[in-house]
Amino acid sequence: MKKQFLLFLILFVSVLKAQNAVDFNQIKKDVTEKEGKYEYEKLLYKFVHLPGSLDSLEANRLYYGKEFYTAYKDKIVVIGDLTQFSRQKKYAEAIAEGERLMKEDPVSLEILGSLFLAYKNGDPENKNFNLRNEQFRVLVKAIIGSQENTEKGELYTVTSVADEYIIGNILGHNLYAMRRSSDHVANGIIDRFKLLKTKISFLVVYLRN
Repeated sequence: MKKQFLLFLILFVSVLKAQNAVDFNQIKKDVTEKEGKYEYEKLLYKFVHLPGSLDSLEANRLYYGKEFYTAYKDKIVVIGDLTQFSRQKKYAEAIAEGERLMKEDPVSLEILGSLFLAYKNGDPENKNFNLRNEQFRVLVKAIIGSQENTEKGELYTVTSVADEYIIGNILGHNLYAMRRSSDHVANGIIDRFKLLKTKISFLVVYLRN
């Protein structure tokens, strides 16, 4: 990710206050409640059309509530071509593939991150650039807001391994250069990263619902 964007995001997320641990039982109740404020269909509509209108609780329910949205449950979206186009700096192809994938999985930090960079480097005047940027920021805010301060360092909750590396990068950590250890817990795996005195951990959730 480009240094300019990283610095912007670090400054952006630094003003966010940590919330309590992610309560998946409450989130499941909220996003599956018909006609409720946080019903997933409502959140998804706002995210697709007006992402900037989502508040912090709505962003939280959107990102973590995806685990309980029937249309996405157990759905596998293959992003290999998008990853390859991005690495090869084929921005036009990456944009086309990313936009196609967004129709399959619009709440994907990984897809949105790749799209942001493709637009920024290949077509910054495109009308979709600001939209994808805003959507990416909404998901980042949700994850940053899950921060818990533990005796073993900062802990963030994510729903995929790819997301932990994206968030680590945004926070200024090259997780690939850090020593990793993993612990199995009831609802997933905690990956702990350490480099000298720097520590950061991620709970990668695997829910059984």
